[in-house]
Amino acid sequence: MISKHLLIVFVCSLLISSCQTKKQVAESSPPSYKLADYCPEDGTCTFEILTQKSLEMKSDGIGDFYPVVKNGDKTVLKFEYKKIQDPKLADDGYKEVIYAEINTKQGNLQLKNEKLNLAKVYFGRLCFCKGESGYYPVKQGKLMIQRQSDSTVTYSLKFEMDRVPQIIKEFYTTEKI
Repeated sequence: MISKHLLIVFVCSLLISSCQTKKQVAESSPPSYKLADYCPEDGTCTFEILTQKSLEMKSDGIGDFYPVVKNGDKTVLKFEYKKIQDPKLADDGYKEVIYAEINTKQGNLQLKNEKLNLAKVYFGRLCFCKGESGYYPVKQGKLMIQRQSDSTVTYSLKFEMDRVPQIIKEFYTTEKI
């Protein structure tokens, strides 16, 4: 009986201490928001607001682009959809990422189609999909950012890619700043 009680106390204290550790890690990372309304059931979606950063798209030498987020004076928005992987299948990973860079002090913003390049809007399709994986500029869509007087900001993007297939075609969230 005594060993059963000790085991229960040990397991409970282990659970409590592991919850506190996770909380500390989450507090040090940038805020991440769940977007259930726009996320397919077979994956998870997050939205990050990276302040005091800038977005640079670099070329890897064979013409493919990849994003580099570095310290700067702008805000980088990052939306990510990650498909749940089947551990039994090799190369089953699939992820879509959308990046945009905005002026931190800018008020409301509305960019459409070719004007999306002003916010460096890029779509990334990352998978084992020969010839259809990589980062591409978004040229067709609408990005809206609306700041309300109650310290909330609404971020909205609807877009279409003509070069590669896509699962995510829009997202919308309102966040407290």
